[in-house]
Amino acid sequence: MNKIFIITFVLLLTGLTNISAQKSEHESFDRKKFTEKRNAFITREVGLTSEEATLFFPLYEEFQLKKYEAGQPCRRFSRELKEKKNVSAEEYSRVLDECVDVKLKEAQIEKKFITRSLKRYFLLKRFIKSIALNISLRENL
Repeated sequence: MNKIFIITFVLLLTGLTNISAQKSEHESFDRKKFTEKRNAFITREVGLTSEEATLFFPLYEEFQLKKYEAGQPCRRFSRELKEKKNVSAEEYSRVLDECVDVKLKEAQIEKKFITRSLKRYFLLKRFIKSIALNISLRENL
């Protein structure tokens, strides 16, 4: 059990370190430009028509915003933990629990998004493909 905790904790810290190392790259982040590139990439790779894109992207933006909001506690606790000098095992555990809870919340948000929004617009297949492309997009930008 302790090995699992330690491995998970190390993986979590590795991810947090990567995020903080990339901070300087994102200080001049242009959200509008990123959104335009992302939307063009998804439209091209998924093959959305202009009508489908008009329906899809407002839903997708709402979905992304809800996921971002769900992750705020994990990011906040992680920043607080990084700034402390003496961190207890309980504090590490609290951050780990919060970050795992975020993954669960994101899965619930995704399920709700798919069942309530996309099924109405017959975009489910294209959304699934866009999720897979999200990884590729991060690598290309």
